Amino acid sequence: MGVFLNITRGRLAALTKIRTATARPATCLAVAVFGLLILANHAQALTYSYVGSWRVGEGPSWTTNPSVYSGQEAAAFLFGGVASDYAISTTGTNPADINFSAWLDGWGDSITFGSSGNPAPQNYSLDLSGLGYDGCGAANITCDESAYSAYVHDHFSPSNLTYTNYAFSISGNQAVSAVPLPDSLPLFLTALSVLGFIGWRWNRSTQSLAIG
Repeated sequence: MGVFLNITRGRLAALTKIRTATARPATCLAVAVFGLLILANHAQALTYSYVGSWRVGEGPSWTTNPSVYSGQEAAAFLFGGVASDYAISTTGTNPADINFSAWLDGWGDSITFGSSGNPAPQNYSLDLSGLGYDGCGAANITCDESAYSAYVHDHFSPSNLTYTNYAFSISGNQAVSAVPLPDSLPLFLTALSVLGFIGWRWNRSTQSLAIG
C-alpha cells in the first residue's frame, strides 16, 4: 500500500510539473496572439480618404497677421471638422503614400520646412508671440523664425505647386497610432495561432502520458 501511494504521489508531482512547464508557454502564446489580433483589428479599422489639397501660399498674406496653422489645423479650417479628423501628406493623393507631414512657411525662414525639402510633422506649427503670424513686432520679440504656418502667403506664391499639402479624412479607431502596420502581420498572426494550437495539443498529449 505504501509503495502504491508513493508511486501515485510521484506521478502526481510529475504531472504538476509538466502542467506548469507546458501551460506557461501556451498561455503566453495565447495572450500574445489575442493582443496582436486586437491591435490588427484596430489598425485595419483605420481608413484614409482623400478630401482635397491646398498650396501653402494660398493662405492670407502675412501682412494681415493671420492665424498660424499646422497641416492638420489648416485642413480642418479649409474642409471642416477638427484637426484630429485629418492625416496630412506632401506626397500626393494616394493614401498608401501618406507621410503624415506638411509643408510650412516661416517668418523670415522659407527653408526649414520648405525649400530644404524636409516638411514638418503634420501637427506642428509655431507662434512664439501668441498674437499671430506677424505678431512678433507687437510682442517685441525677434521676428525671424518666430512663426511657422501651413497656410500663409509669405515666401511661396499661390501658384507654386511644390508646396502642396494633401488632406485625408480619417475614419475608424483613431486611438491607434496612424502608422500603417506591415503587410506581413496577418501571416505572422497565423503562425502564432498555429504554434499556440500545437502547444495546446502537446500539453494534452503529455498529460495523457503522465497519467497513463
